[in-house]
This record gives sequence, structure tokens and C-alpha cells, in this order.
Amino acid sequence: MHMSISKLSWITASVALSTILGTFFLAWALDERKNNLETTITTSQKSHVRTAEEQKIIALLTATESHREKLKGTLAVELLSLADLLVAAGEDADVTLRVSNATPETNPVTANARTALRVNAVQFTVDAEGSFDKLYRALALLESLPVASAVESVVLEENEKTWHMSARVRILTTSALSL
Repeated sequence: MHMSISKLSWITASVALSTILGTFFLAWALDERKNNLETTITTSQKSHVRTAEEQKIIALLTATESHREKLKGTLAVELLSLADLLVAAGEDADVTLRVSNATPETNPVTANARTALRVNAVQFTVDAEGSFDKLYRALALLESLPVASAVESVVLEENEKTWHMSARVRILTTSALSL
């Protein structure tokens, strides 16, 4: 079998051209598949991120609502109960605390306009006499009351044999103030 050189060159050129075209088509198909895969991954990631963000928002709203209800329950204490709580702190310290004044602050804060939860602050003035140790313990108990409160000011004075304490305690409440 004897082929001419021109025939052989045409066959070689055809095989080379077919190989080149096949390589280009293979590269194009792989590139197209890679692009489709990247698009699918990006879409999936965006969907996952959106779902995760929605779950976080739902969890935050649920937690906020439960915390709001817990706060409302914590702050819903009547004024007489608050005064009794102050007196009980003195009894625990073995001191007689006298609540001599309860003054509401004039500007209540609306914590949530939708539910109209109005938070009021009341300042109680308490007086006590006794040993320094007992008054100090009573002060520590006043600072750790189981309500949202703060001791605003304290004056400790030594009399001849005893000490006198006058303190101002600020307590937050949602109860309607009718003082």
C-alpha cells in the first residue's frame, strides 16, 4: 500500500483539525459545566444564608417577646408591695427600716409603643437606726433587691451610741402610679 504524500498530508491535516476541534469543544463543554456548577453553588449559598438569617430573625423576635413578657412580669409590682419589700430588707438585717416617702418620677418611659408598656420610676426614702454593721448589711440588701432598683444616695451619720442611715432607693415599675 502505497499512498501519495499529498493524500497522507490531507489525512494528517484532517486528523489534526479534528483533534483541535474536539479539544475546543471539550474545553467549551467543561467551561460551561463549571459555570453551571458555580451558579448552582452561589444560588444554594444565597438560599442558605437567607434561610439562616430568617431563622436568626425569628429566634430574635421570639426571644425578645419572651424577654419583654419576663420584664413586664418583673416590673409589675404594686407600690405597697415595693414598700413592704424595703421593710423586709431591714428586717433581714435586724434593723427597722422606715419608708418615709415615695415620690414618682414625672416622666414615665414608654418601653414599647405598640403594647404601651409604660415604665415608671419611684424613689423611696428610707431611714433606719442601729449599729454600723447592721445598717451596712441593710444597705447591701437594699442594693440587691429582687426588683429593678438602685440605691441613689446614702447618708450614714454617727449619733452618740448608734448610727443613723438615710437612703434614697429608685425602683422601676409598670404599675400605674396614683400618688
